[in-house]
Amino acid sequence: MSEVLLFSFDFARAKSEIESIGGAITHSFSNRAFVAQIPEDMGAEALTTAKTEMPEDLDDNLRLLIKAWQSKGRKLDESKMQQRENLKWDTPGFEPPAYDK
Repeated sequence: MSEVLLFSFDFARAKSEIESIGGAITHSFSNRAFVAQIPEDMGAEALTTAKTEMPEDLDDNLRLLIKAWQSKGRKLDESKMQQRENLKWDTPGFEPPAYDK
C-alpha cells in the first residue's frame, strides 16, 4: 500500500471508490483533502473521483495542514538518511557509496 495525498469535490464518492479497490482513507483534513492508502498495483492516477493535484481554491488553513503533513514525510526520510550516515561500509545489507573511477 502507498499513502497518497488526495483532493476531491465529492468525499463520499471518492471514499467509496478508494475502498472498492482495496484502499482506505487514513487521514481527513477536510471533505476536500485527505490521505488514503492505495494498493501498490493501483496508482492514484486510476482514481476518477480524487486527484493528486492541489486545487487552487483551498483556504490558507487547509494549505498549512497539508504542508505540515507533507513535511512529516521529508523528516522521516532525513531521519533514515542520518541513520545510514553512521554505518560502517561493511554493514550487512548495505552497499558502500558508489563512485566513478
